[in-house]
Amino acid sequence: MQSSSLPSEQDSIWDYYQNEGVEAFSGSTPRLRFLVEHLRRATAPRAPGEVRVLNIGVGAGTFEELAAQAGFRVHCLDPSERAVAEVGRRLELGDRARVGCSNQLPFEDRSLDAVVVSEVLEHLDSQTLDDTLHEIRRVLAPNGLLLGTVPAREVLAQNVAVCPSCATRFHRWGHVQSFTRERLDTVLTGFERVALDQRTFPDWSGLNWRGKLAAFAKKLGHRFGVHGSGETFVFEARSAGR
Repeated sequence: MQSSSLPSEQDSIWDYYQNEGVEAFSGSTPRLRFLVEHLRRATAPRAPGEVRVLNIGVGAGTFEELAAQAGFRVHCLDPSERAVAEVGRRLELGDRARVGCSNQLPFEDRSLDAVVVSEVLEHLDSQTLDDTLHEIRRVLAPNGLLLGTVPAREVLAQNVAVCPSCATRFHRWGHVQSFTRERLDTVLTGFERVALDQRTFPDWSGLNWRGKLAAFAKKLGHRFGVHGSGETFVFEARSAGR
């Protein structure tokens, strides 16, 4: 997900991944399946069909597909016209698939029960991040749910690439923010009942036996409070119960 305020080269990076390079999202299914299940638990006892959920940043449309299968009334938003058109067509979302930016949400005040921002906030500059969270608070119904993920303690410099033609340096995924627990707490101060967890989401189907062993060891380490690189913060927060 990107915003109109990001540099044009970052727009190009993300537009490529969401259209020609969608295989880059193949490992995201375990994370997105976890979020759909978390959403189901967090919105109970309401039936999924009664829950209006917006996903910001469509990627390959996996969240939308999983959430629709679970029965949620899914909306999606992304700046990429091609990505939105493809997801909207495939899932028959109609006008619930919209082109737009996170800092100017095209939704009425208090019109949504939940907003999902998975691997989104790290793409936004500080002003756009503030504006995005303000907009999310605006569109959420009283006691509405914000659910999201960001990379945990990412060292941005480790993912910098250099264009061989013009020598421009850029983050290979277009990230411009890095988050610690303390930073997330600060960013989410406008919400209530903030909960934060650190997890790993291995794609077991795509791992060989060595990869599965390493992933199992990492998950086992979590039980003892041992964390490393390549992990994810999962956060949940509520809008004010106006």
